[in-house]
Amino acid sequence: MSQKKNQSIQEEAKDTREEDESIFVGVTVAAKELGVSRTKFYELCNREDFPATREVVEGEWRIHLEQMREWARQQVGCSYTS
Repeated sequence: MSQKKNQSIQEEAKDTREEDESIFVGVTVAAKELGVSRTKFYELCNREDFPATREVVEGEWRIHLEQMREWARQQVGCSYTS
């Protein structure tokens, strides 16, 4: 991944954390937030226990950021903070 694209993703993730927590994000930002690859994130999207509020918009996954964070907290059994 190019440095410029990586920087853009990091900035988008930072902006997302600073905005309203009810925001929906795409796979790239959500995967970055969880610290997993996009491939692994798509695997998570297919799990039954992954937050059901994800939506398909224009053929792309959209994930409710706060619900994903709560799901992550439950998976590790501790306090997850971004």
